[in-house]
Amino acid sequence: MAKQIVRRLFGALATLGVVCLMTFAALEAAPGDTASALVGDNASAAQLQAIRAQLGLDQSLLARYAVFVGNLMRGDLGHSLISNKPVLDLLLERLPCTLVLALSATALALILGTLVGMAAAMRAGTKTDTVLMSSVALGLAVPTFWSALILMLIFSVRLRLLPLI
Repeated sequence: MAKQIVRRLFGALATLGVVCLMTFAALEAAPGDTASALVGDNASAAQLQAIRAQLGLDQSLLARYAVFVGNLMRGDLGHSLISNKPVLDLLLERLPCTLVLALSATALALILGTLVGMAAAMRAGTKTDTVLMSSVALGLAVPTFWSALILMLIFSVRLRLLPLI
């Protein structure tokens, strides 16, 4: 039992390491220059160099990765380039609304899933069962963004029950 727990912990750490590496690689591979985006196109070479030094962009890739991982381990996610606030504060500010939405969606899925499952089980082998299970399979196959667009169209545009922001 302890052996399996240790193996899973190492697996989780390896996964976390790969996710960190992929996140860093994606940030590094993003098009454009961060320093130019911050100071604008009319900045002098000296201003660009100063911003690059301030952000640590003048360091080697390995040094930047070490700083990236070190900051993550301390919970420092950096500052937003738009609002200049700490990213962690911005995330925590929006956490209550996110939790309400996530818990509401989970509760709704649990209730609807249970009701559909019970209805299908009570009518096993009938056309009702086939229609219900096909609807569930179709619902799982449709991408979430497409479902969201269709639901927005139905509830906001057609039925005018919800605001379309």
